[in-house]
Amino acid sequence: MSSIDNNLNYKQSINYIIKEHLEDLYKDEPEIVAAAVFDRFTLDCLYQSSNWNIISEIRNFIIDWQKNSQEIFLQGIKYTVLQSTDDKLIATNIYNEGSIVAILDDLILIIYIAPEGSPGILYIPIAECFKKILDEIMIYKNSL
Repeated sequence: MSSIDNNLNYKQSINYIIKEHLEDLYKDEPEIVAAAVFDRFTLDCLYQSSNWNIISEIRNFIIDWQKNSQEIFLQGIKYTVLQSTDDKLIATNIYNEGSIVAILDDLILIIYIAPEGSPGILYIPIAECFKKILDEIMIYKNSL
């Protein structure tokens, strides 16, 4: 098998791990309606739900987050930052257009929450899902 094939299988495996855990999260928390996962260092998109495309915006999103901006933009929607640390962002749209929760580790998880959802309450299941993803990817990488 060529290195290209190995790399493709690796990316497919990572995508599968992410997708399985996020689909469980969607089922358990119906207010969570979209997600994207990026590599922290390369900003390669490892997963993106079919109803959301933020690939072209990720770099500016991360820059604004790390600058502790009070406003974050995604897909033309302005979100007011409610809480921001180096590894966590919670932001909401004041015109009832939903919220964003983002978590940074080796990966970056960005979740879109429908207007009826509470980002503060949903942060816990989102963080638990993210930890499961990171743990399973670590187990997979250690098995190579």
